[in-house]
Formats: sequence, structure tokens, C-alpha cells
Amino acid sequence: MSRWYDKYATLNIRLEAFKEMDQKLKDRLVKGMMALVNNYDPNLLSYEKAFDFPLTVNRQRWYDQDPYLWLLFNTLKMADATLLQQIEDYLAVEMQAEPFAVVNPQSAINKDKVVPEEVIIAG
Repeated sequence: MSRWYDKYATLNIRLEAFKEMDQKLKDRLVKGMMALVNNYDPNLLSYEKAFDFPLTVNRQRWYDQDPYLWLLFNTLKMADATLLQQIEDYLAVEMQAEPFAVVNPQSAINKDKVVPEEVIIAG
């Protein structure tokens, strides 16, 4: 089964990094992405739109465990290519400034195993 973001190689890698990310950093990035979404199209974050998002009792997907990630991932699923590119660009800048493993986008494009390429230390 394919996920909506699998077809966006670099965005896929960046979103998958949220699985193991420090909560403080995760919260800051989610807040920034939500602001981008709101500036681009506030209707994507509307109360009514949230009723269209799937929420299972079992919460099987890793991002279902966090209500903000759940909202963000489901919102981005409905986003157009322009907004997704803005999100990808935002994450590229913000994630480079933080001290954690950066995955090699080329390995995802080549369908190889994605492994940490290096650890970037901010400062």
C-alpha cells in the first residue's frame, strides 16, 4: 500500500524523519508548516475539513499518535503541488539548521535503503 507522500521523494524523506525526531523540534516544525498551510489556504485547516480525515480506533499509522501530526499529514494529503513544494523548501532550510541525522535524498530516488548521511551540528 502506497502513501500519498511516497511519490515525492525528498518530501517523503523529510516527513519520515518526524518518526524519530525530538519532540521540541517536531513541535516547532509542525507549527511552521501549519502557518504555511494557513497562509496558503486557510480552508485546508477548517473545522469542517477535519471531518473528512480518517481516524481509526486502532491508530495504526505512526503519525496518528500525535494529533498535530495527524492533522498536518491529512491536510497535506489534500494540498496541491505548490503548497507541497513550499513545505519541502521550508523543511529543507529548517532541518539543515538542527542537529540530527539528515538522510540522503538520492538514495530514496534510487530506491536504495535510506540511511543517515551525516550529522549536522548547529552553531
